[in-house]
Amino acid sequence: MQFLREISVENAIIPTMKLHLKKLFAIASVGLVTLAFCHQTQGVPISGSIAFLGSGSASQSGGTSTINFNNPFSTIGETGSYSGVPIFTPVTFQNFSFTGSGLSAVLTASVLPVWTFTFGGNTYSFDLTSLISGTVTAGGLDLQGTGTAHITGFDNTAGTFALQGTGNNFSFAFITASTSAVAVPENGSAVVFLGISLVVLAALSRKFRIAA
Repeated sequence: MQFLREISVENAIIPTMKLHLKKLFAIASVGLVTLAFCHQTQGVPISGSIAFLGSGSASQSGGTSTINFNNPFSTIGETGSYSGVPIFTPVTFQNFSFTGSGLSAVLTASVLPVWTFTFGGNTYSFDLTSLISGTVTAGGLDLQGTGTAHITGFDNTAGTFALQGTGNNFSFAFITASTSAVAVPENGSAVVFLGISLVVLAALSRKFRIAA
């Protein structure tokens, strides 16, 4: 009788395990299909760079440096997704402040956006969200930061921002600024998810074979 009970229990467990395994395979498959569908509906990431020229000034108070721009600035060169924008297209820059200096420079607040313009019915802009470095002296300024590039019809894309200026007594007659977008490969997230899914499915398959 004890032997019969053990067989009955084993016969009940194995079908149940098979059912759970089928469910897990189905869930993983649905996840892959969903990811593929979402990935296909994504837009196009921004690539290339754009440069600007203008003038401005800076002020310093209590350890805080403030950059003031004399708008409008002008575009002076474009590549990639920015190609087609004519040079001397007017651009509006937003003043911003940061504390510290050099590698310890920190924005007092994100600049949303630090620059923007419209051309051909499309809006171009860049949100400056953090600084890599920032230095202001009486004769010049040098700043680098990171943030997000925006163009109508494109995916929001991570990018870098650079700002240099030369002048006298914190008045900069010559300021150049540039933004470079860093496009992530379109299939990057899909490859990562697919790899994780295959590992999970392989582990489940091995577990089932051992249990069976």
